[in-house]
This record gives sequence, C-alpha cells and structure tokens, in this order.
Amino acid sequence: MTIPLSAEHSPAPSVAEVCFVFDILTANVNAGWQSDTSISYNGTVPSAGHKSPLFVKYKLFDANGVDWSLRGCMGTFEPHELEHGLARWAVISGSGDPRWKPINVAELPNIECTVSFLSPFQDCVDYLDWEIGTDGIRIFLPESYKPDPDHPEPATIPPTTPLSATYLPEIAVEHGWTKVEAVDSACWKSGYRGVVDEDLRKQLMVKKYSTKKYTMKYAEYLEWKKKRSAV
Repeated sequence: MTIPLSAEHSPAPSVAEVCFVFDILTANVNAGWQSDTSISYNGTVPSAGHKSPLFVKYKLFDANGVDWSLRGCMGTFEPHELEHGLARWAVISGSGDPRWKPINVAELPNIECTVSFLSPFQDCVDYLDWEIGTDGIRIFLPESYKPDPDHPEPATIPPTTPLSATYLPEIAVEHGWTKVEAVDSACWKSGYRGVVDEDLRKQLMVKKYSTKKYTMKYAEYLEWKKKRSAV
C-alpha cells in the first residue's frame, strides 16, 4: 500500500534512509557503475510505502574535513514511493548529475549525503516571498526568455521549457546569498544568460517549499553498519 504524502503527516528521513542511500551508492561505486547493482526492497526504510518529492545531495570533503564541494544533487518534484525513489536518485545523483563525473572509489570515504523530503509547493506572492534557510525556491521564467546555446558558459543542466531552476532551503545560507542573489543565481542556473534585472524578477513565477532532511558522513555510515552487524 502506498501512502500519499500530506504536509501534516509526511515522514522525515532518518539514519535508515541515508544509510540505505549509502548502500546503493557504495555498491554502484564499487562496481564501477557498470552493473545493475541494487538493493532488495523489503520495507528496508521506515518511510517505505510513503510518497514524496525528494532530493539526494552529495558533498565531497577535503582531507581536513572542513572544506567541501558539491558532488551531486538531483531529485524529483513528483511524489515517488520513497524506497524506490531513494534507490533511483541515489544512483542518478552519484553518476548522472551532468555537472560532474560519477563518484569514484577514492572519493567515497569523504562523501557526505543529505536526503531531503519536500513539502507541497506554495505559490509566492512575489520573488521575495520566502525565507532564507527555511524555504526552498523553484523559479520559472516567462516562456519568451530562452537559453543561449552559443554563450561561452552554456547551461550545465539541460534547460527546461519554460526555463526553471530550484535551490534547496540550505543553499542560500551556504553561499551567504541575499534573496535577490539567490533568485538571480537561479535564473543563471536555469540556462538564461541575459540580464537579470528588476523587470525580469517581477515577471518570475516563484514557488516555495520546505524540507525534512537528514545528513550523514560516510564514516558515520560505516560505524552504523558495524553496530548493526554486531547486533
């Protein structure tokens, strides 16, 4: 039985969901992304049976464990049965994000994973009608605005029609952006390479959403697996 997501009763990701994603990631990385490696779906995670939009994000930390770079962040705005959705987007984020090469074995010990479940979307009154650190945003440009395939810095993610982009709630905080800077960056991320001014900002359709998330580093995942195997 699949349980639809509601804002009031939506599940939150837990250590089990993130470790499930790490199981999928580890198996595929160790196989060189060459085989159809998967984990059996038998109610492995507490959220199994529920549906939600979701994102899987990977960060790669340097040896100091402080500095990091984004290594993959992909997801879906369509509600997915969570166990199957987590398995799918664990793979897509780890190997199918067009901005990076697939995660490799050498990088795996320094990976951090965040699983986010998204709330239903709300329409913003204007492009400033959201809160930094609380709301994620998804912006849509008017259909008359098109990508520029000949620009020296073309879009790294294939543009949609109409042009659109999203940032999870934590992104503006991580970059120290104001709302205007986040919106302008989202316009660039969408593939638009023209001038972003107040006139364009006022024409944007903006939707906001919140997330429930859980984050874990690879070393913590290994420790969790060790404790589970000792039980």
